[in-house]
Amino acid sequence: MRTDELLYTGSDSLQRREIKNKERDEAKITKRSALTPSAEVVFNMIEKEKASVTNSLLGFIQTDTTDENLKSTLIALKMYSGYLLELQTKVKNVLRVKHGGE
Repeated sequence: MRTDELLYTGSDSLQRREIKNKERDEAKITKRSALTPSAEVVFNMIEKEKASVTNSLLGFIQTDTTDENLKSTLIALKMYSGYLLELQTKVKNVLRVKHGGE
């Protein structure tokens, strides 16, 4: 007669999964808390980049700039500003720390 009594640890798969999930969540919080002090620096860098690009692209516009070039420059500025906004949102999401096991 074959038995698996020696394999039984007293914990079922649900308990093991809960422990594994808790360990994973704690590891995420540890990583995020290590990055959080750098967040303000990163956000400041993104804001400076927005201002820098705006000034440099608007510097290309002269009184003799054609409407086509003007539109192209403004579209490029809008696209890059949108990219920087998405980047800032992604960084905020990465650094978001869950509280109380939410």
